[in-house]
Amino acid sequence: MGRFLLAVGTGLVGAVIVHIAVIFAIPPLADNNAWGRLSRIAGMETVVRIDSQRQAPGEATLRRDGPGAHDFAFIDPAFVTAACRFSLEDGLVRVSTPAATDFWSASIYSRQGDNLYSINDRSAVNGRFDLLLGTPEQLVDAEANSVSQDETAIPVGLDIAEGYVTLRVLVDDETQRPAVDAFVQSLRCQKVDAAGLADDTDRRPADPRPAG
Repeated sequence: MGRFLLAVGTGLVGAVIVHIAVIFAIPPLADNNAWGRLSRIAGMETVVRIDSQRQAPGEATLRRDGPGAHDFAFIDPAFVTAACRFSLEDGLVRVSTPAATDFWSASIYSRQGDNLYSINDRSAVNGRFDLLLGTPEQLVDAEANSVSQDETAIPVGLDIAEGYVTLRVLVDDETQRPAVDAFVQSLRCQKVDAAGLADDTDRRPADPRPAG
């Protein structure tokens, strides 16, 4: 009986230690999710291109291109990827590109990394990447006030205050990379004013610094 009680006691102590360790580990792990990593690279409504860490012939170490280079070490080099964080607290946000290309997909995530919405070139209007993000109430108000928008813009209602968008574009052939680069470079993530037009005071161009 004594050995049994000792084993039970040891197990309980071990479980308590593991539980405490998990509690202390939660904050650092939470800060190291995609939202946290993007926040260390750029501000809100700022497009960040995330390049893969491709090792050139003869190089002994992986490429480092700007802050947070090792935060995104597992980006598929067959895709060109970009992301931007957004806030809906001050109104609608439009994420779009005037250029066009094939074989792209995009997703919207909450700060915690929950996938809230996904779309690709086949399900978009005329294959254009053009999303108007807002809470359901904001989108209803925008429609009631006849907010102008292009016919390609797809309204996306989100029950969150903040989130982030990722855009991935397939490079089917290396000869297509310049066109894909131009497509991603044209990506804009910007506030929308009451008239439904991009507010120049809130417009932020794509961050020229790629992240690893």
